[in-house]
Amino acid sequence: MLAVPGKPFPKYEDIIINGDGLDDPEIKAVIDFESAEGEALLDYLQNNTGRVIDSPNVLLLIEDALLIEKDNDLDLSAWTDSGFEQYLVPLTSIIFDIWGSSQYMKIRTSALFKDMTNRLDNLIAGSDDQKMLLYSAHDATVGGMLHFLGIRDQTVAKSSYAASLNLELYENSEIEDDNEVKRIFQLLYFTSYVGENPVEINIADCQAPCPYKRFKINIKRKLIPDYGSACSL
Repeated sequence: MLAVPGKPFPKYEDIIINGDGLDDPEIKAVIDFESAEGEALLDYLQNNTGRVIDSPNVLLLIEDALLIEKDNDLDLSAWTDSGFEQYLVPLTSIIFDIWGSSQYMKIRTSALFKDMTNRLDNLIAGSDDQKMLLYSAHDATVGGMLHFLGIRDQTVAKSSYAASLNLELYENSEIEDDNEVKRIFQLLYFTSYVGENPVEINIADCQAPCPYKRFKINIKRKLIPDYGSACSL
């Protein structure tokens, strides 16, 4: 299980596979799976899906499959009437927040941002001329970035299909290099693949227009400096 390509991640293998437990306090705020109501819901979902629900990740998979059907204008099975909106949707949002704010995702997102800022630094230094880079990511990756940047309150916990977080660097050639506003940083959140009306994100601790140097200083405090000690058993 990798958080960084080519590097093992043994400390968090179980979390990657199963997620946190169903007894998490935030999950219990929606439904306590040890209560009669919770056990009845598990039995109901298991009987209708054929899945053994022993971890939050299974709930995510069920909700995801139903959401795909709904987004493609397919009729959901009758059994979903008493469980989809009332339980699965709010539970999925909570599970994504638990996942996105976890130490595991912080480590993964730290590695991702190191790569991003290194590429931007190379572009500024003139050692790279790549103007655009697209990272193929999952909704969980986007969720981790939202928590890492401290901007989760400006979006939803679970991003929609093909949503994207765009990091854009602007340079004003008329401003001297020693002026920090020569290069400013902007975050745009596209809520779907349509690409219309993106949400302009307010970057935490960096008032717009956010200087790139200040953004890097803020991010540096959050980066994981030593992957080996963070991930080893």
